[in-house]
Amino acid sequence: MIANNLRGEKKVEKKFDTPNKKVHISFVMNTTNNQTNPYETQTLIGRFVSKEQITLIFSEDTAVIDNSNPKFNDILQLCKEGKYAEAAGLATIKNQINQTFDGSIEVVGGEVLHDGKPLHNVMCERILDIMREGLDATGLVKFLENVMENPSYTAVQELYLFLEANQIPITEDGCFLAWKKIRGNWKDIYSNSVDYSVGATPSMKRNEVDPDRDRTCSKGLHCAGWDYLPHFSFSDSTDRIVIVKVNPADVISVPNDYGNAKMRVCQMEVLREYTDRKVEADEFSHSVVSSNGEALYSQDDLDNAYNEGYDDAYESLAWDESED
Repeated sequence: MIANNLRGEKKVEKKFDTPNKKVHISFVMNTTNNQTNPYETQTLIGRFVSKEQITLIFSEDTAVIDNSNPKFNDILQLCKEGKYAEAAGLATIKNQINQTFDGSIEVVGGEVLHDGKPLHNVMCERILDIMREGLDATGLVKFLENVMENPSYTAVQELYLFLEANQIPITEDGCFLAWKKIRGNWKDIYSNSVDYSVGATPSMKRNEVDPDRDRTCSKGLHCAGWDYLPHFSFSDSTDRIVIVKVNPADVISVPNDYGNAKMRVCQMEVLREYTDRKVEADEFSHSVVSSNGEALYSQDDLDNAYNEGYDDAYESLAWDESED
């Protein structure tokens, strides 16, 4: 977070949202003099570093950066190299997004845009996750491109409701994972006719799927978030749970019951069976997974990488805070 507090200037808060959407995050950005990096023309007069926070005091502004910042270790490295103005500039979410997505997603006038259009807040949150985890941004860009292939505005808005309500990872090829409960014979529970065996790609014509979210039980291929699974069953002793992959272009509607936890689509791919009925699969805790639905790293890998990166940068800085 960037705060202008030496001269008492008021912070300018920019909320990245689209009309009539619930605001989930707000980014505080330094907009002094409308410069890309207002620190470049200022003199560093003090600094403080800890494992929780970096404070860089300039002649006109102060940059306060805590370790929740997606680029915290990169900022530390820049400080190690004596590039304090660049470090403070990188701390702004605007600069991080523009750098990470190389122009495909950008911040303009306080809004996060893709193809010139404001992104929904749930996608802004996913952008932060990707930057924090140091992942390749290609999957998210492909996901947004696939979203644009969906011909229904309503379906796209309901897709965002589904992503908001459930812990759903995006795949590197621009799709997303979801859950499906089926019979022990690998057929759907309702009609016992659609094959959901591993590797199958069940599909139906788009115009045969009910687009009305107020009809909560209707025609279509169904998938869901983890929390919905206990509410739908044929036989608890023989039912199977599978992980499926869905292209956002194939989303039709999200029924308004069960807290937006289920979805109707016209096509999906069955990736694998999941046998643990008590704990959701680890890959669903990640913002981006591989194209075949596997985690790109473990949480231990992420924690170790963070700690190693911080320790290396902090050791190299060897700051004597008593001199500041």
